[in-house]
Amino acid sequence: CAFAGGRDVLHVLRAGMLWSWFQRCRDGPGENSTAQRPKDPLAREDTQYVGSYAILLEFLDECRSQGCAPLSEKRHRKLLEAVEDLCQQGSTKRVKVDQAFFSGTESQSMTVLPAMCIDVETRRGNKRHRSRYATREATAISIGACPSMREPDVLQAKVLGDFSFDSRTRQDVKQDVKTLLHGFVLWHDLLDEFQISQYSLCYWIDAIAKQYLEVPYHNWQHAFDVFQFACLGLWEGGACKFFRYQDLLALLLATIAHDVGHEGKNNAFLVKTNHSIAVTYNDISPLENMHASKCFETLHRPGLNFLETLPRDQVIAIRRSVIDAILATDMAHHFDCVDRFTARVAAKEQELHPFSPPLINEKEEAESEGDSRMLMQAFMHMADLGHCCRPWHVHKHAVVRLEEEFFQQGDMERELGVDIMPMMNRHCDSAAVAQDFFLEKMVKPLLLPFCHFLSPDCSNLLREDLDGNKARWNSLILRHGSLAATELVPLDDSTVAFPVPL
Repeated sequence: CAFAGGRDVLHVLRAGMLWSWFQRCRDGPGENSTAQRPKDPLAREDTQYVGSYAILLEFLDECRSQGCAPLSEKRHRKLLEAVEDLCQQGSTKRVKVDQAFFSGTESQSMTVLPAMCIDVETRRGNKRHRSRYATREATAISIGACPSMREPDVLQAKVLGDFSFDSRTRQDVKQDVKTLLHGFVLWHDLLDEFQISQYSLCYWIDAIAKQYLEVPYHNWQHAFDVFQFACLGLWEGGACKFFRYQDLLALLLATIAHDVGHEGKNNAFLVKTNHSIAVTYNDISPLENMHASKCFETLHRPGLNFLETLPRDQVIAIRRSVIDAILATDMAHHFDCVDRFTARVAAKEQELHPFSPPLINEKEEAESEGDSRMLMQAFMHMADLGHCCRPWHVHKHAVVRLEEEFFQQGDMERELGVDIMPMMNRHCDSAAVAQDFFLEKMVKPLLLPFCHFLSPDCSNLLREDLDGNKARWNSLILRHGSLAATELVPLDDSTVAFPVPL
């Protein structure tokens, strides 16, 4: 999630102010200091990921409530590092795996994180990994008959509200278009709200669907799955009340187009092979930038611009939100997103009212704008990882498909004579073995603040499925060894009892 601030120069000026403040705090107590030293936020690192945003926000909250006590050298150094980190706007931040949150999982973190294109930093220095793969131009797009609808029917609503939804059942794009259209009117008629032609939207969805490629995982079925998961959270989970109508529209559009044209290779692959897509986007989130570009290139084809009746400023705002949401799916920024989102949700618990709909003055309006953007990006990112919170019989097959896509990239890396990325070697790697770390250390820290916006029933179901999936993988590995997911899943006996952590 991008930091809700001003231009880069303002970040530098604010960073300078914080740096000066930290120097004074280290040198001695201020007039508002207290006798008791504030609790070090780093003490919580074993239970949740703590990034630069959370460290600085907690420090400011402590100073406001308790005054500014002198800083220890250790904390002063940590705060200065956090300021320097936040000054690096627009660049990929390295994840420090030496903190207590990753304790006991060092070897897994050095395998899984680089596979997700996340730059890793340890005391021994930086270990950089990046990856990406491009898209080719789609072939002819067939426009089928647009279904007639204005209100959702029972069948379509059931599909979009199914917690056990399995995207493998979707085999007919024409039916998919009809179902997706109903997602725009489930809770509120967004078509009527923005005077959108259902026919233009229908044709746009169909055109986007035809540009998804036949790859094992990042295909049209995945896009449908992400849209359905977003609907679960918004409509069944009740999170829609935290969103403006314009943001709801942008989020749903982004889920449909967020992986369009994906060829099954990651950003790191594109960068290290000097792929034209990586060159076009200067190695900066090349896949995600390409997806966003295709989204709007398709929109401007004749007969597909369903936003053409809206005022220019509103179109610009929707376009910006869709782009922000799609760019938020870059796993390289995962921990930055978790850091900021978790910190803001914690502020919500302290009754500082982030994400609250009412606006009282310009200051609150500006804060609400940033919170709305952060919330939309977090929902998009969580929906992209939604299969992790599906029931076991759905999730296990998603991991198999993702693993096969990883292995196909590894096969190509082997043919090209370049280094095979972690988790991409079909002769020795396993996505199943990585699930214990991935679900617990990557997905769960995002799911927990995400659940604050859902109903208790919806939240409990997602958390139970996540924990159950982790336990299932561990059970299979314990019984059969560290095999690949494609080998373990056929051996699965879902009737075998095992403890599910709560």
